[in-house]
Amino acid sequence: MKNIKKLHPILFKSLIGVIIGLSVCLCVILLYLMGVFTSLESKTSDVRFRLFGDPRHDPRIVIITVDEASLNFYREYLGTWPWPREVFGALIGYLADGGARIVAFDMLFAEPDLDDPASDAALARAAASFSGVITSMVFFPSTQVNDDTYETLLKKKYLSEHFSVNVVNTGTITFGEYGSVTLAYLGLFGASSSAGCINFVADPDGPSRTSYPLYRYQDRYYPSLALISALRSLGVDPKKEEVVISRDNVLTVGPVRIPLLDDGRMVLNWHGPYQTYDYYPIGDIIESMAAIRRGQSPRIAPETFSDKIVLVGTTATSLYDLRATPFSPVYPGVELNATAIDNILNNDHVRTVGRAGTLLLILALSLIVALISARSGSASIGIVCSLAVLVLFTAAAVILFVSDRIMVEYVAPASALLLSFVVSVTLNYITEGRAKRKFREAFAKYVSPQVVDEISKNIDNLKLDSGDRRDITILFSDIRGFTSMSERLAPEEVVRRLNIYFKAMVEVVFQFDGTLDKYVGDAIMAFFGAPKDDPDHADKACRCALGMAEQLKEVNERLISEGIPPMKIGIGINTGEVVVGNIGSERRMDYTVIGDSVNLASRLEGMNKEFGTTIIISEFTRAKAPGFAVKDLGSVRVKGKEDTVRIYELTGEKGAGDEPDLR
Repeated sequence: MKNIKKLHPILFKSLIGVIIGLSVCLCVILLYLMGVFTSLESKTSDVRFRLFGDPRHDPRIVIITVDEASLNFYREYLGTWPWPREVFGALIGYLADGGARIVAFDMLFAEPDLDDPASDAALARAAASFSGVITSMVFFPSTQVNDDTYETLLKKKYLSEHFSVNVVNTGTITFGEYGSVTLAYLGLFGASSSAGCINFVADPDGPSRTSYPLYRYQDRYYPSLALISALRSLGVDPKKEEVVISRDNVLTVGPVRIPLLDDGRMVLNWHGPYQTYDYYPIGDIIESMAAIRRGQSPRIAPETFSDKIVLVGTTATSLYDLRATPFSPVYPGVELNATAIDNILNNDHVRTVGRAGTLLLILALSLIVALISARSGSASIGIVCSLAVLVLFTAAAVILFVSDRIMVEYVAPASALLLSFVVSVTLNYITEGRAKRKFREAFAKYVSPQVVDEISKNIDNLKLDSGDRRDITILFSDIRGFTSMSERLAPEEVVRRLNIYFKAMVEVVFQFDGTLDKYVGDAIMAFFGAPKDDPDHADKACRCALGMAEQLKEVNERLISEGIPPMKIGIGINTGEVVVGNIGSERRMDYTVIGDSVNLASRLEGMNKEFGTTIIISEFTRAKAPGFAVKDLGSVRVKGKEDTVRIYELTGEKGAGDEPDLR
């Protein structure tokens, strides 16, 4: 592993990223399969409906409601709830006269009214006279006591023979078996054209977000009130057409196609809050019927319900048919069924990505973010990239929902993304961060803090241990007459003067992005162009030399003020190829440069004594940095080299006016 890290650092980081991504993926998938994210995921789907719901709904679906005001107003005439059933018989006649297509009762007329059988008979006659009446039934998981009376057995037989549907299930859904059922009283049940289930489905956190279109009872299938209402409205007779559930769990019957979850539920596509659909209080309908009998204009004309699917339900708080939904903790159950009918009627469904798709998303986001964070090696870059991926994922989830009503599970993939980032950054901090801190501590003595910050971002690209061939510029400077000066002074004074001098000179080296190599007695060795690549290394070395000469004036002013003779220096600069890297032993290692070009720079510094100059540069530096004023000193033969080298005195910047006196 260490060899991979040294030879292929990017590959090593990628391998670490893959390991982190897969580990996070497995952890999040385990939590996902345990249902840890289910409740929070439901909340994110609620937010999507509230922020991006489609308010367009089918105006053919209307609701007649038994509301609190109607109950209070008619208490004197009709008594307390339940009202006489002939009232609903009259309602059926009124709606039939107006041309209603379907009248579906989202309420259960379970027991016959023994005190008023004539009222029961009136409702049954009205239901028999209009073929669009649909009554309700409720299934229960367990078998009810006293469920074997003659009337009950008769109703169950009628239910099985007339209202069951033929289902061909080739999908993976296994419908739960219910143990008992509550139906309308026999007279109404036999007179109704259809019956549908009004069971309430709530998620573990309370709200209802789904609905079952089919229920299984005694090895037969029965439709929900929403499904049978939509089918009858479309002219589809489920007794004559098979209900097919395909391999991809899509329910098909006639023109209807309903995508189902793995447990047989359909996700409701909400179109808005309470009263998205048109509501008509039943009290206004009763008053309108009375007005017509009196020969007056009705408050709500029968024609209002022409070609409408009319749901009759309750919204009064005292009647307890209120549910929690994504829009409100108090939402009428009848409007929930209206929403389901709308979805089925218009094939306007929410489709889910499914468990397999979610698992792939978790894997993909875990790996992507882990790879980015691991390869970048920078917390700030990792944060920006991870946030970008999170924003893109969020935007994609919103766009898919808004455009195609595709519900992408958000919480588990987003958790995988964030966890991958946190683990990667933490590991980087522990490993890469430690290496960078050591690097910064080591290189702080060589280069300026700004250069340390910059090169530490690409530490893996530096060939510190193996060495790297580079074209750089080397600078040597030396104090003239230092040996004789040190012999006259106390050691403490020598050290004090050197510290004053070195502090000033090193600041100039760092100012021009130079790397301080070492101090050799009173000499300074620096180089430019490493470890940070810099195409202007020769130019900066020349500027640094001029700056050192200028800075020396301030140092001398301080020394003169203390009664100390001023210093003079000589500087030699050469440009050429060298080997740069960590050189030494395990006990002692320095970042330095070696090669003939280094030796030449040192020789040029010494030649300042012969020519009486301050700064001498080689022809190689002159070629790389032509923008300076120089004086040609001719060609010289340097000790250790056979060929002559042309040298120049560096006097200043070109066009800078009077050349400074550097001697």
